[in-house]
Amino acid sequence: MKNNDLVSIIIPVYKTEKKYLINCIKSIELQDYNNYEIVLVDDGNPKEYKNILNDIEKDIEKVRIIHKENGGASSARNLGLIEANGEYIVFVDADDSISKDFISEAISYISKYKLDIVMGGYQINDVKHLPKCKDIKIYQSEEIEKLKQIFISGFATEDTKELKGCLGILAPWAKVFRRNAIGDIKFDENLILSEDALFNLYCLSNVEKVGIVSKCWYNYSIVNDSICHSYRENALHEINISTKKFEEFLNISSLECFTNNEAYKYRMIKQLYNLLLYYYCNSNYKGDNPIKGIKKYLKDNKNIYKSIKNTDEFFLPKSYKVLKLLAKHQSSLGIYIFFKLKLYLKKS
Repeated sequence: MKNNDLVSIIIPVYKTEKKYLINCIKSIELQDYNNYEIVLVDDGNPKEYKNILNDIEKDIEKVRIIHKENGGASSARNLGLIEANGEYIVFVDADDSISKDFISEAISYISKYKLDIVMGGYQINDVKHLPKCKDIKIYQSEEIEKLKQIFISGFATEDTKELKGCLGILAPWAKVFRRNAIGDIKFDENLILSEDALFNLYCLSNVEKVGIVSKCWYNYSIVNDSICHSYRENALHEINISTKKFEEFLNISSLECFTNNEAYKYRMIKQLYNLLLYYYCNSNYKGDNPIKGIKKYLKDNKNIYKSIKNTDEFFLPKSYKVLKLLAKHQSSLGIYIFFKLKLYLKKS
């Protein structure tokens, strides 16, 4: 039986360093909204780590531990959704933290404006990423359809320029969902890339009113990047599957704003960027000549070349603008050098 005021905070946990997990839970305990539960989903941790989780459950009354076999963050979140008792759902990563007024402010906005989902800003390394709006921007009907474009493309455009520099919004965190906004929607457990954006897309198709608030509610821990930018041997396959899932969404959507597939064109640029980051230009690349691989990929995927050639670059981040220029001239060598330099500078 659901508690209409209860907020369920779902946290997938897999070998998260103890100090980060404790900091995450403490940030929740400091909330000035008291009616919440913490659903910690143990995603198949080793026995020693399970002991840490069990101790946390004993010490903190509002924590419930749900044990499962290892299946990844998506399967952990899905189990959390099944086990959650609240009318409101919040997702938090185990090595991140939230501001003390996050839940109270979010619930206040939901109640005041009768929202189905409310989204806020976040910070990384003390740098705040806030939507460019006065307090709150409300999205309804056609405005929600425009909002969906950023979740498909991965970029802010003219219709969503208030979100430029806030692409963390694609993640499930820094949001509060009404339970019925999610309904039976699940995270796709077969996806490794962009599963969060796809989940949000389907939720946006299930609601009538969304609010985006210029408040910093979430603290993203940079340790996540060590996973996000690691080498993926099956990157080509994973990215192709991800793209097909977005194509499926577009195909079942009757949205007029998608008939020219502008958002999909940007998704194609994002696909190429990810392939270079995770695969061809990664320091752990194990394939044949990467420059020839990039050249062949561009040749075999003419839809990507066409998308790159025909998209407006105004809202693209600088790295993507350089990639667009190099890919437009089919300079596989230039692309390779640029990305290797970019990755080298990021490490140094």
